[in-house]
Amino acid sequence: MKKIKKFSLLTASVLMAGSLFSTPVFAETTGTTGGGSASTTATADIKGGSLTLNGSLSPISLSQTLNGSQISTDAQSLGSVEIIDARGTGAGYSLTASATALSGTHGNVVLTPGSVAKKDTTSDATPTLVSGAQTLTTNPTQILTAGKSSVSEGKGSYTVDLGSLQITDIPANAYAGSYSTTVTVTLNAAPTGQE
Repeated sequence: MKKIKKFSLLTASVLMAGSLFSTPVFAETTGTTGGGSASTTATADIKGGSLTLNGSLSPISLSQTLNGSQISTDAQSLGSVEIIDARGTGAGYSLTASATALSGTHGNVVLTPGSVAKKDTTSDATPTLVSGAQTLTTNPTQILTAGKSSVSEGKGSYTVDLGSLQITDIPANAYAGSYSTTVTVTLNAAPTGQE
């Protein structure tokens, strides 16, 4: 019985000694190296600007010689203006023209609109010009509109050739002399009137 005990102790000692000097075994780790991602939200606060009309009208000197019949003067360019709609609303606008009554004679002040073109190529579609000759009076007459038929029209910058101005229907009985009218072009902050 003693021998068995010794053997048991010896076995236990050998087992303990084996565990003290054994090589450690580690678990293998697997996985990817690198990679990953990060993201953020960038917010741009774009503020609306203003609606502006830049430029000035050309001085106009019209002439004609009386001949015993109703006559019209020659036509001259009214000049060009720049429209900038930087409001960023798509609210649209209109350009109107008016003229005071001719001093000292009868006759009509007639404007034939020219053309409109984008100043910046990233602007919306060009505003719509009224076609044909327009008789100007003290009541403003619309010559251009933007945003009335489409909100994708008129935002950005444009050059507007206002076209030509002349005096028509001067009667045969008009007196020779100098006659004048004041022509005013106004940019309105909403689309109105005819197209």
